[in-house]
Amino acid sequence: TKAIVDHADMGVIVTEGEGRIVYANEAYMALSGASSEADLKPAERLFSGGADVSEAIYRLATSAREGRLGTEEIRLPQGLGGHGQPAWYRIKVSHLERAGAKPATLWSVLDITREREGQENVFQELQSAIDFLDHAPAGFMSLDAAGEISYLNATLAGWLQSAPATAPASAGRPRRCRRRHRPAGAPDPASTARQALGERARATGLDLE
Repeated sequence: TKAIVDHADMGVIVTEGEGRIVYANEAYMALSGASSEADLKPAERLFSGGADVSEAIYRLATSAREGRLGTEEIRLPQGLGGHGQPAWYRIKVSHLERAGAKPATLWSVLDITREREGQENVFQELQSAIDFLDHAPAGFMSLDAAGEISYLNATLAGWLQSAPATAPASAGRPRRCRRRHRPAGAPDPASTARQALGERARATGLDLE
């Protein structure tokens, strides 16, 4: 098992007491920029930065002291070693019982920068698609199973000369109309929208039949 951990891609360090290092694998030494064991820093000291980083490390240390597993993903503006590029790291911590020795804390560190960059690229592509849909030169609407309008793009809303009543849009999601219970006898909003769209089409000479 030790041989596997020694050469793992994930950085691993084991500490005991007040941060005394008892083991660190090659990946951790590379991440920390240490050239020898004397240069090694425990994870609590290796990761420093803004309040969000400090709070994440504090939560992990607390989890370890309480014998719980902990996982955090943190972003360093310049990455470990200060190479100038932002970097993301997934840090895990667990309490480690050792036969005939003091309990220890096992920290693992993985550089997930490429993973997060991939997620960001997907998000940007999705956001671009949503923006295009909202302002496309065609009207789009979506109805739920009950016939209620769940989405109306800006183009169609403009054609109907009524802005869609929308809830605050979350990033990466189309704007959605708030669902309201229709009083008995009140006009069906979906039918109203279809009727208005039909009137608009007839006024411009379009045949929707």
